[in-house]
Amino acid sequence: MSSPQQLNPQEIARKAAQSLAEAEVKLRTALADVDASAVFSSYSLYRMASMHGNRPSKHTRPAPAAIELAAWSLYPEFGRSTSRDGERIQTAITALEEYESAFTFAEMFPQLAADEPDDDLAMHLRIHSGMVRGSAYPTQVVHRIEGVMRSLESEFSSLVGIGPRRACEIIRALTAQVEDNANGMRDAFQEISARGDALAAKGKALTDVDRAQLTAYGDEMRRILSTMEREWSPTLTQVAARLRGVSESEWAALAKAVGLTPASRATLTKVVDVQDRPVFYLDAERAFCLHGVSCFDAVFTFFDNLARSDASLRDRYGQCIAYWMETEIERQLRRLFPGASVIRNACFPDPDNAGGETEADVVVVWWPFLIVVDAKGRRVAPEALRGSRARLKQTIGKNIQDAFVQSQRVVRVLDRDGRIRFKEKATGRVIEVEQDRLRRVMPISVTLQHLSGIPTQLAVTQRLGLFKGNAYPWSVSIDDLDVITRFAGSPDNLAFAYFTPEEFPTL
Repeated sequence: MSSPQQLNPQEIARKAAQSLAEAEVKLRTALADVDASAVFSSYSLYRMASMHGNRPSKHTRPAPAAIELAAWSLYPEFGRSTSRDGERIQTAITALEEYESAFTFAEMFPQLAADEPDDDLAMHLRIHSGMVRGSAYPTQVVHRIEGVMRSLESEFSSLVGIGPRRACEIIRALTAQVEDNANGMRDAFQEISARGDALAAKGKALTDVDRAQLTAYGDEMRRILSTMEREWSPTLTQVAARLRGVSESEWAALAKAVGLTPASRATLTKVVDVQDRPVFYLDAERAFCLHGVSCFDAVFTFFDNLARSDASLRDRYGQCIAYWMETEIERQLRRLFPGASVIRNACFPDPDNAGGETEADVVVVWWPFLIVVDAKGRRVAPEALRGSRARLKQTIGKNIQDAFVQSQRVVRVLDRDGRIRFKEKATGRVIEVEQDRLRRVMPISVTLQHLSGIPTQLAVTQRLGLFKGNAYPWSVSIDDLDVITRFAGSPDNLAFAYFTPEEFPTL
């Protein structure tokens, strides 16, 4: 048999697909006579309990992505058996772990059509969407939801039975209740876990007997967890008590919006689509979530899609996004720059329309630099970051390329007139900039959502055919800009983030 080093990529992909098919057969066989919801509940608790341990994980996928994969595989089996025998649950979990490993390998080495590219960009999209969860810190996503959607809360609630801010409240309560329930059961397996940790601390000194004992401890922990089954998963009654009231209609509306149920699972076509429904409903009364920011991301995406597709909300929603982004960017930049240097809604002569005006969202005059910021609140289709090059090209174009066009208008006015006059729309405040005093115009595109690290990879995104040469604005999400301006300390550090290491020392 050939060694992996001797196999070509097509052969590796074929063997990966074969191993995955065999693992899936084994999993289906193990699930034939056991309650799949009990397997899912037990496996989820086991993976959640191991998220915070000190031992190196033997798993190939982070817990959130692994539980999503388990949900994808197990939800279609819900209700086919009622057996909750601990040994059968353990057998199914073992088969599930083997399936997880085979799936991850096949994800890294997929079988692709002859005309489908498998370059660095494709690999980045595949692995990032498969493994990474969360676009920002939870508080940042909630802040974005409240800032953009607050004024439309009642209308969203009328349309779907729950509003985005209320959905976030319930998710926060649900997450806290998961922790309380799981912590209450900790004593049942704390001792066996401590034994495993003590043994694992031997590191390289582990003997074969020690490794066998570690495996046995792991099996015993999973067995203990499997006997706890569903009791750790919060109920509607518990969440309602925590929030002093959650109606059954709100609970059901949350499930329809971002919850995974057997019915909603049937509508999904790819594993990565499970991340749009990160609140896992075991039945009508019990649900859990394990990664709060993924849930908040899903809430934002759901209501963002709803607002953009509803004719009665679309225009007002767009105005809410524009106003919130512009004021947030101004507020963030004022952490680094003097207020007198920052202009929001900066009007200047339109070089394409004689006598007309155009507008930059935020301008910073920081001698000898001119920073031109364009806020882009365009929709980011999930498909764009999950492998669709056509959607990715469209997304990059609308969120980054368009911002570069606006900054080029500023440059053209400077080239034509030798100076440019900015007037702040709300106050009439004026700042005039002379080209001779400028070292560089720095275009920045600020996006409403994080773009999975794509904007920082000029070499791979150039293959989309959007940018020529090195003509590329610095693109950053509004949440990342928040972090940068909080900790940059000075404008110099922001410049260091903008320029390449090669050019910064010459400035």
